[in-house]
Amino acid sequence: MPEVVKRCVQFASIEGWTEPEEIDHELKVWPDQFVGLSSGDKKHEYRYNDRDFKIDDLVLLREFELPGDRYLGGQVLARITWISYGPEWGITDGFCAFSIRGYFGGWRFES
Repeated sequence: MPEVVKRCVQFASIEGWTEPEEIDHELKVWPDQFVGLSSGDKKHEYRYNDRDFKIDDLVLLREFELPGDRYLGGQVLARITWISYGPEWGITDGFCAFSIRGYFGGWRFES
């Protein structure tokens, strides 16, 4: 597991978990979308479901810039609390929309 994920899990355990857990998915998020995630205003994600997302999965959302192909350092740790799969509810087949609850707001690790 990458060091950043280990540190994230250790910090998250302070937020109410009785023991550290494995992160199920690490996802790239564009900077404009990350602003809403890190403030707690954005509580959902719409994704291609190539990872078999499920309720209770733990996701690490990492701020990522495509020009330059690099991580910017912002991260949010969250739990999937609800999920809807396409083609139901107007969601494109093969995609899903899931609700998340963050364990803490946006924070940054220095590279």
